[in-house]
Amino acid sequence: MSERVARSRELVARGFAAAAVARVLRITRQAIYRTPTPRTVPQRRPPANAVEEAIVAEALANQTDGYRMVTAFVQRRLGRPVNRKRVLRVMRERKLIQRRRPLERRKRPGFFRVERPRQLWQLDMTSIWVAEHGWTYLNAIIDCCTREIVAWQLSLRCRADEAIAVVGHAAALHGIQPGELVLGAASARRSPSLASATAAAATAIPSRRPSSKAGSGN
Repeated sequence: MSERVARSRELVARGFAAAAVARVLRITRQAIYRTPTPRTVPQRRPPANAVEEAIVAEALANQTDGYRMVTAFVQRRLGRPVNRKRVLRVMRERKLIQRRRPLERRKRPGFFRVERPRQLWQLDMTSIWVAEHGWTYLNAIIDCCTREIVAWQLSLRCRADEAIAVVGHAAALHGIQPGELVLGAASARRSPSLASATAAAATAIPSRRPSSKAGSGN
């Protein structure tokens, strides 16, 4: 791009029309007329008063803290209120704000990484209104690795028996052996039937601590 701009300026200096040169070289006319200015290193002015001196001193002494904590330290040091926006401006001018390191996702109790299919199944229940029957209840089991619905059942009652039946049907359908996978219940905290079903299925399928979301290795 810079070579085409330099070439276009040479052609314009020879007398060619700027519009025609810009159209042929596929650049804007603004690039031809713009005068490049060299970049200058920003000059950091010295602290103007005692407040800015305190801000710089506290920011250098506490380099891992943000501007809000530095504001609190400055206020404690000077014994009077200091505007946090002023602290932020001074720290920005002197490049004293540290870049935030992306924190790893905090793992909840019962969280683990799924690395293969048939390692973690999640059981959940939701209610669906049907005009002929009223409220019906859908129990579904999903494989947390493949995101496949391995079994489901729509029933008129919300009991532990229906949830246990879905778990038993899924285990028989896929030939699950004891200890092969872990079963979780996403809504066990608010649904006693799912909690009972998870506890009842623990004889064949170990249960995990209920969680609103399961980890995935994909």
